[in-house]
Amino acid sequence: MAAKNSIKPLATVFFNTALLNAGPQPMLPAGGLPRPCFLIRLVNLSNVPVFFSYNNNDLHEVVPAGQTVTLPGFSNSMPGEVIPMFARGMQFSVFGIAGVGNIYLVGYFQDMV
Repeated sequence: MAAKNSIKPLATVFFNTALLNAGPQPMLPAGGLPRPCFLIRLVNLSNVPVFFSYNNNDLHEVVPAGQTVTLPGFSNSMPGEVIPMFARGMQFSVFGIAGVGNIYLVGYFQDMV
């Protein structure tokens, strides 16, 4: 049987913004992303802006209240058959002020069957 490529989502993870503070707080369980992802969505369904870090130190993304940020790993790939990925094990941390509502991380990966 030939290999077949398919796209699958990671299980969505969320963080309650009532727990936010000025220090980095991990959004993913220990071990980070369970699969390399070619697309990440950061969805903020809260009433406060949320800041994201990829290294537990620097602020890399901000998602305004009620907004979604999509991070495609493939937008600048060259040559065309190479798909850059967000690495397996990559951590996402959140910073901000306490609010009401949740923030979500949704990832998509390519599964070889």
